[in-house]
Formats: sequence, structure tokens, C-alpha cells
Amino acid sequence: MPDFGSGPYLWLIENSTPDCSLVGGNVASDGYWSSEPTLSHVSQELREDFDDWITQFELYSEFPRFKWECFHQRGLILAQRLKNQVGDNFIVRYVKPVEDPNHEQDEIKIIEMTIPTTLKVK
Repeated sequence: MPDFGSGPYLWLIENSTPDCSLVGGNVASDGYWSSEPTLSHVSQELREDFDDWITQFELYSEFPRFKWECFHQRGLILAQRLKNQVGDNFIVRYVKPVEDPNHEQDEIKIIEMTIPTTLKVK
């Protein structure tokens, strides 16, 4: 979920967190990545792509002609890449920010693992 501040976009909710909590502790923002061991294998390329994505949000989301649909498409792609890198150890949720005038429409999406299409069946 993108948010304002120093570019926060990734929060970690522990299993012990009550179900009503939407976010846990922030573990990634523009230029920052937590030393959380369970996230250490996320690629530098993906981290940089998230940094660019959140920067677009912070710079332009308050403009009336901000392209929310394009922003969310990119965010969902990044969330899918994250899910593919962290695997089944995490539930990845994409949450629209309240700044989006249509944030209540499909506000939360659970990201599932994808199977690479390059796998060959023999």
C-alpha cells in the first residue's frame, strides 16, 4: 500500500497481529529496506522498482489527472513479483490508498503465486 511520508509501501503483519489490523510495522520505503531476515532474498531490482513506483505516488497522486488505473496496474505487477519472490511464507495483499477517489472499489487484492510459463512438461 502506498502512503505519504518517506515513501512507505510495505508493512509486515505477524501471525499474532489481530485480524482487524490492516498494517503492521513498516519494512520498506523509498530507499529503505528492512534487515528483516525473512525479506533478505527479495531482489535489489524489485526493491528499486518499488522505490520508483512510490516516488510516482508521492510526486503526482494529488494531481487531478493522475492515472490511478495505470498506477494500480503497475503496483499489482510489483506485488505479484514480490509474491513470487517470497513464496508461500507470506500472504501478499495489495491495498489501494485512500487518496484514490475509487479506493473502495476492489480496495484489497490477495496476490497468489504464479507458475512460470517457461516450465516445460515432459
